[in-house]
Amino acid sequence: MKDILGSVGAEAKDARIELFLFEIKDKDLRLLLLSWHQCLLAVVLLLPLHLQVDNGGGGAPAATEAKERGEGGGKR
Repeated sequence: MKDILGSVGAEAKDARIELFLFEIKDKDLRLLLLSWHQCLLAVVLLLPLHLQVDNGGGGAPAATEAKERGEGGGKR
């Protein structure tokens, strides 16, 4: 497993690998992969929506956040 992770430039401690293997020991690999695939798909599908909401506000949310933190040049 370390070799596989190393081939893509990732590193993992032995204890973390052992914990991972222990957690998936009695699980159906097909169901695990399906679950991971669904999570990944949800992220890929929802990320553009999240970015549109964050970038489409025209600055109003930033002003609200600054006001909540007590920042800005206005009166208190």
